Amino acid sequence: MFRHHDRLKSNYDAVIISGGGHGLAAAYYLARDYGMTNIAVLEKGYLGSGNTGRNTMIIRSNYLTSEGVKFYDQSVRLWQDLSQDFDLNVFYSTRGHFTLAHTDASVRTMRWRAETNKHFGIESEFVEPDEVKTACPPMDLSCGGKAPVMGALYHAPGSIARHDAVAWGYGRGANQRGVEIHQQTEVLGIQVEAGKVTGLQTTKGAISTPRVLCAVAGFTPRLLQMVGLRSPLYIHPLQAMVSEPMKPWLDPIIVSGSLHVYVSQTARGELVMGASLDPYELHSTRSTLVDHHADFDKRNEIGETKEKPETPMPEKFIVNLNTEEREYLHQLTHKGKCPARVFKRAHILLLADEGHADETIAQMLHVGESTVHRTRQKCVDGGVTNQSID
Repeated sequence: MFRHHDRLKSNYDAVIISGGGHGLAAAYYLARDYGMTNIAVLEKGYLGSGNTGRNTMIIRSNYLTSEGVKFYDQSVRLWQDLSQDFDLNVFYSTRGHFTLAHTDASVRTMRWRAETNKHFGIESEFVEPDEVKTACPPMDLSCGGKAPVMGALYHAPGSIARHDAVAWGYGRGANQRGVEIHQQTEVLGIQVEAGKVTGLQTTKGAISTPRVLCAVAGFTPRLLQMVGLRSPLYIHPLQAMVSEPMKPWLDPIIVSGSLHVYVSQTARGELVMGASLDPYELHSTRSTLVDHHADFDKRNEIGETKEKPETPMPEKFIVNLNTEEREYLHQLTHKGKCPARVFKRAHILLLADEGHADETIAQMLHVGESTVHRTRQKCVDGGVTNQSID
C-alpha cells in the first residue's frame, strides 16, 4: 500500500509527527490541495496505532453549541465521501444515533439539543421510549429499574466507520502524491534556534526542516517538552472494549451519558463499547483494567486457596496539601518517565487532598484500600517527600 523508504532525506519542507488520522490527513490535503509533497510523516509505531485505531468509531454532529454543530457537520460531510475519494472502503455505515434520557432534566436537555440542531439544518429530534424500543427491541427500557429510559435524542445521520481504514486511505493518498511515510521512526528531540524550529533528531538520524506539525494527541505534552514548553493539557484514559463477533442484533448506536456507556455493532459483528473518562492522568495506551480472575488463579498456584478480603482502614489521616506540595505532585505525574508506584501514590495524595474516601480512591486507581491508607499515613506523619511516596 505504501512505498518503503530505507532512509530519511536530510531535508524536508515539513515534518509531521504522527501516523494517525490527523497527521496523515494533514499530509494528504497539503499534497492534494497545495502541491506540497516534500513532507515526511514520522510514526514511532505503525499507522493508526494510537487513538485512530483505538476509538469507538462513532460519527455524528448532534452537539449543543453552534460552533460544535457546524464544525462536526462539516466533518460528517467529509466522512460521507471518503471511500470514493480514497477508492478504498472505509466501511462507512449510517445507523442512527440514540442519546438516552433518564431524568426530567436530561429530557429537557435532549429537547434543547434537538431544536439547536434543527436550527442549523441538522437532522435530530426528540423521540419517546416506544420509538427507542422499536429501533432496539432487546433493550430493557427500565434499565433494571434504576434509570428508566424516558426518551432520547435521535440523530438519523449518526454513523460508524473503520477509523484505521481511514488512516490507510489518507496514508496511501499522500504517499501516491510523493509524501514519505516512515513507520517505526521515533522523534527523540526537536532543534530550536532563535525561537524557530530547524530540525529533528530521530531514531533513524537527523532531519533539517523549518516546519513541524505535532499531531500526537495524548503524547503532546512530551513533544512540547522538547521545545521547552509546558502543555496545559491533562491526559486521561478513556476505557473501551470490543467483544467477540456475534450475529447482528444492534443496528443503531446507543449512548447514555447518565450511565456512562455507548455501544454499536460493527459489520463483522463485534460490539464496540466505551465508557467515561477515568478521573486520573495516565500517559499509556495499555489497559488499566485489573484481571481479578487471573490474579486469583495466580495466588492459588502459590498455595493461597482463598481470596482474603481487605479490612477497611479507618480514615483518621487527613491529607491537606499546601500549594508547593500540590505543585510538586503534579510535576511528578507529568514526568515522561515516572515509576508506577510513585505515579499512583502521587495521585492517591492528590485525590485524598480533594476529599475522596479511601474506598473511592482505591476504585479510581485500582489499588487496595490498605495502600491508600498507608500513603495517607506517610504523608501526614512526614509530609510530602520522596520517602512518603516511594
